[in-house]
Amino acid sequence: MAFTVDDWKADYELLLNTVTSLVDTPSPSPSQVQNTLRATERLRLRLDEVIKGRQEFGVEESELRKMDGDMRELEGKVNDLSRSNQSPPTVNTIQTPEDPTLQAYQQTAQTVMSVQDDMLDQLGSGVTRLHNQAMLINEESTLHVNLLHEMDEDVESATMGLRQEAKHAERIREQSSVCKLYMIIAGETVLLVFLVIMGFSH
Repeated sequence: MAFTVDDWKADYELLLNTVTSLVDTPSPSPSQVQNTLRATERLRLRLDEVIKGRQEFGVEESELRKMDGDMRELEGKVNDLSRSNQSPPTVNTIQTPEDPTLQAYQQTAQTVMSVQDDMLDQLGSGVTRLHNQAMLINEESTLHVNLLHEMDEDVESATMGLRQEAKHAERIREQSSVCKLYMIIAGETVLLVFLVIMGFSH
């Protein structure tokens, strides 16, 4: 055992005298009250150990009941001391609407809120205008892209047409060259026949 029943009783008497002295003090310090609370808790824990190990401590049940009753009475005094030592809650003073300072503050707040509302309205209008301009730019960009696609298609069609015309012209040129060659051959043949006939006639 770390302590005996006599030790507990001695601590109880000492704590009881301390509490009685604090109760008679007009304004005990918070630290004194806190120390008393902690000492009371420790004394209660020791009494609980005595109650649990009554046979080990060799204490009669009647004596335990008296010790427990004394302890409860002491705890009541300590709790009353703790409650009386607590400072009363402070009440914050609130300015009434008739206070000129409060009225000026309210007017200033309303003015600021009004200015902020106007700024928000202007900002909303600006955002709407930007949105509309962005939509117009998007439409114009889409139109330009479509025009470029159409121009590409037209250029490609024109290129194909030029290639076909070039091939056709090449074929005509080749055919014209062959016709001229045939005509020259025919003319030379006629001339040769004529010369032969003239030679035989002489």
